[in-house]
Amino acid sequence: MLRIIMLTGGILLLTITTLFAQIDTICIKKNIFGTFYFQENHLLTGRDFHEIIKFNYEAEQEYKAFKLNNVFATISAISSGLCLGWAVGVAQGGGKLNVGLLSLGIGLYGVTIPLSINQKKHKRNAAKIYNESLRQRRQNSENLNK
Repeated sequence: MLRIIMLTGGILLLTITTLFAQIDTICIKKNIFGTFYFQENHLLTGRDFHEIIKFNYEAEQEYKAFKLNNVFATISAISSGLCLGWAVGVAQGGGKLNVGLLSLGIGLYGVTIPLSINQKKHKRNAAKIYNESLRQRRQNSENLNK
């Protein structure tokens, strides 16, 4: 009887510890619509994400790199779309195809792809650094409690 009680108590303690260990972490979920970041089953907006990680210096630096890449990726994507749309639109309207503008649009699109990939990588790294720091903090507090 004592073994059953101790086994049940151990399993309960392990379950509670696992649940509390995952409460503060940022969960990364990918699907066909993109990558989403959750904390406690709450979808994080960009502002929420930044508020959570801003006290961790390394994660904050990764987030700043994400923001910088985001700005450049957005600017190059809009410029690419403008150049491509203008060149194709003029050609469809009966005008002469502006090959230079079309080439510029294609080139800007080629720049947008690596910037977009990089920005996603930096945001993912910021979440991983934050989660790792939480794990280390928990381990340190458990070691102090022993």
